[in-house]
Amino acid sequence: MVMCRGCALRTLVRSAEGQLQAWLLLTMMGVAAFAMTRTVLFNDWVAPWITPLSVDLERWGWSSQGMDAALGFSGLHARVGAWLALSVERIRLTGG
Repeated sequence: MVMCRGCALRTLVRSAEGQLQAWLLLTMMGVAAFAMTRTVLFNDWVAPWITPLSVDLERWGWSSQGMDAALGFSGLHARVGAWLALSVERIRLTGG
């Protein structure tokens, strides 16, 4: 972030102001994101050194490593909880 002079959102705002450096940085961030998600770059270069650093929660009986397992939600419970939270927020925002 220091090399890019801020986060991606700030770079997006600076690009809207017309700064050429921000456009170049956005392009490079997009290329890097594409390379990490759509090519073998992540599997070949990043995963071998980051995998040993990750914690395997399945050893302690967790069903997955997601937030749903951490909060105790799974499957239908997570969908119903999300639906209820969104419904309450919608009612709160509309005032009724």
